[in-house]
Amino acid sequence: MFVKMVNEIKIIKERKEWVVEDLNINPLSIAKWFYKHNIKDIAIIQRLTYLTYLKVLEKKNALLFTEDWFAWSGGPIVESAFHTMMKYEQKEYNKLFSTIPNLKEEKVLPYLEYVEDDYKTSKEEKNEYKFFDSIDNNPPYEIARLKVKKDELDSPKISLIDILEYNEWITKF
Repeated sequence: MFVKMVNEIKIIKERKEWVVEDLNINPLSIAKWFYKHNIKDIAIIQRLTYLTYLKVLEKKNALLFTEDWFAWSGGPIVESAFHTMMKYEQKEYNKLFSTIPNLKEEKVLPYLEYVEDDYKTSKEEKNEYKFFDSIDNNPPYEIARLKVKKDELDSPKISLIDILEYNEWITKF
């Protein structure tokens, strides 16, 4: 069960309950932030957005947004941002992002920078594949991908409950 309250969400599964803050950020504002920091590839932007989403949940007990994540074969995506960006050629992203508000949520910025630094370091060290493996081997994503055959293009939803349970597990360490 999913109950939305003012700036807070209560998620209930059987006898388990999570209360998290809802930052209500437009996923395209996050994509714009990465684009403005010279990350232009849509697939990479989606993966970095997912990592930021997980990091903010872990450190601030907050969801960037409540839109569902999907486990595409190429990585996790949030469909509203993905489909909107796909309507444009990469060289037209400036036009798209000129209509998207800048990200103003101060508590999110350090985590965007952290994820960006991690990615750029892996790129400089020519270890991008390891960086992306950490996303592809993320339990909530893996669990969702188990629902499809290896070469199938189906994109099941990544369960918010799985994300919350994984977050609960990693915050114990």
